[in-house]
Amino acid sequence: MPRSTKGDERDATSSAPCGRSWRWPTTLAGAISSSECSTFLRKAGLPLPVQQHRVEVAGRVRHLDYAYPEKRIYLEFDGFGEHGQIRETFDDDRDRDAELGLLGWFGLHFTSRTREADVVNRVARALAARAA
Repeated sequence: MPRSTKGDERDATSSAPCGRSWRWPTTLAGAISSSECSTFLRKAGLPLPVQQHRVEVAGRVRHLDYAYPEKRIYLEFDGFGEHGQIRETFDDDRDRDAELGLLGWFGLHFTSRTREADVVNRVARALAARAA
């Protein structure tokens, strides 16, 4: 389901705090596009996640932005306009995350202000923790 980026505090082009300028993609409704996510995770030597992974949670079918199903780790790229300002979406996200947690899933949430290096670092640490 497409997510709105209306209300995001940043425009589509931003300067990352690490000094690298990049375009905040609007594909997948404000999420980092599959190719961009794959590119910087691959560049860091990390395995590639499954995009739009389908999972049933509390009787509902959900699609996770990115997932490592075998590790039960998922990555969500949340646009502020929908995930922070639309009450129904905000509440639904919390319910879904709680249900996923009860099923053993570990979620990493990112926003338009999350630096690429932080995404890579957190994904690497989550994968390492689940490997132990």
